[in-house]
Amino acid sequence: AGYLEEMLRPFADPAVGYVSAPSICDANAKKSWAARARLYAEATLHGPLQSGYNAGWAPLCIGSHYAVRTKALKEIGGLGPELAEDHTTTLMMNANKWRGIHATDAIAHGDGAESFTDSMFQEFQWTRSLIIILLTVTPKYLKNLPSRFKLQFLFSELWYPLFSTTIVFAYSLPIIALVTNKPWVNVTYIAFSFYTWILSIITLSIIIWIKNRGWLRPSNSKFISWETFVFQLIRWPWVLLGVLSGIIVCISRKDVSFKVTSKGEIGNRPLKIGMLTPYLVIIFLSYISLYAKGSPMVSGYLYFVILNIITYTISIFMIIKNHFNENKSFSRKSRL
Repeated sequence: AGYLEEMLRPFADPAVGYVSAPSICDANAKKSWAARARLYAEATLHGPLQSGYNAGWAPLCIGSHYAVRTKALKEIGGLGPELAEDHTTTLMMNANKWRGIHATDAIAHGDGAESFTDSMFQEFQWTRSLIIILLTVTPKYLKNLPSRFKLQFLFSELWYPLFSTTIVFAYSLPIIALVTNKPWVNVTYIAFSFYTWILSIITLSIIIWIKNRGWLRPSNSKFISWETFVFQLIRWPWVLLGVLSGIIVCISRKDVSFKVTSKGEIGNRPLKIGMLTPYLVIIFLSYISLYAKGSPMVSGYLYFVILNIITYTISIFMIIKNHFNENKSFSRKSRL
């Protein structure tokens, strides 16, 4: 079946108000590492997670990859507000008792972020928008949702602040332990590593099983890649900034503008030092903490701090290296 047939089939049920589809932004994946990073990182979201929502939950409209029933759209008053109108439209549909279906085999291909800068700006804007929605839009519709939908929407809107604050603590606690000479837990580094690896192996095994069944979207996504590794390391500062910005916007009640992500051939792009500043700060603070005169009780935290320095140094190197490679590739193509 083709894309259109897959998108239209669920509307045979008159209770269905919208149909979501996998947001596969891989058209420029070969020339943009940032596009590949998000593609791989979100393969479980657009595949098994969204498909699972068909079983009595609410599939989420994401990006432009969704279709709506005209009657339902009129009933809810049109598309939802905010930059993340896909999310608010989903919220309003379910609050008005319209059901959603995820068409996992409705495959269409679009462009992802063309550069590291664009990708991080997407993270910032999406986070800010979801925080604004959480604080201003969701309360108006929450009472009309079943309990499980309340849980789902609140979790999806709280995911960004939970993610960013968790990472802040993960990187801050070892530094604080060294500076204050107070360990947070009484466990050896070897024991901690053992339990961490057990959890990682179990999680990875599940992802491999899902991939082997063809449930990832796109189905050929890599479950281990340097792009995903770097992406997960570098995104959280911009997510945290988006959380804080969203809260400030709600308190000040000021209107905000947003930037449309550039798509297509956009030419050479600058890489401003400000985009690397959060990672340089992490490296600097981690390096300074190594000079703290701690006791043997906190010596295990040295490994985590050194790991911070190494991983973010590698991340900065990969960002700069791929930035120049992608600009060089575009310049070469322009001369042909």
